[in-house]
Amino acid sequence: MEENENKFELSKLIIHLEEIDRQILFDQLCS
Repeated sequence: MEENENKFELSKLIIHLEEIDRQILFDQLCS
């Protein structure tokens, strides 16, 4: 149970990091 929660938190973190990476890439392409 607790392990599942940790995986869920980790997946949210990974998704958030991917969003940040996309924003950085987008900014670089537009500059």
